[in-house]
Amino acid sequence: MHSAYCTYCSGRKRSDANLLPAIERYNSERISWVEAAAVAAGCRFYILSGEFGLLAPETLIPWYDHRLMQNEVEAVARQVAEQLIGFGIDRLTYFTVPIEHEPEVRPYLDTITGGCQRAEISMELADLASFRPGTPPIY
Repeated sequence: MHSAYCTYCSGRKRSDANLLPAIERYNSERISWVEAAAVAAGCRFYILSGEFGLLAPETLIPWYDHRLMQNEVEAVARQVAEQLIGFGIDRLTYFTVPIEHEPEVRPYLDTITGGCQRAEISMELADLASFRPGTPPIY
């Protein structure tokens, strides 16, 4: 079994027409920072996508434009639970910003929480606003 770090995807993406690794598709300092933190901690890293569920950084994905909506949470949480089990994850740290700062991240938080509950794995919430003391938040 494995521990993993995870954060939600980004609306800013490279628009290349060809498939790109997820870590290259998303144009986000937050995602890069959480990936580096995962590597430093010896953990696996995943990006939560409203379109694809959990993505490993090397997973090839096309350009897409889809923000996860609350009415999709249940279905994507089921998919995420299956992926967590398939990836052999038994403990997940989810990096997010406070919902009051960015309410649109709530469906992602609800999805990962529901997925972890369904998969019966331990989940820790890491608030990005407080995780990097002394640095500006990376929303």
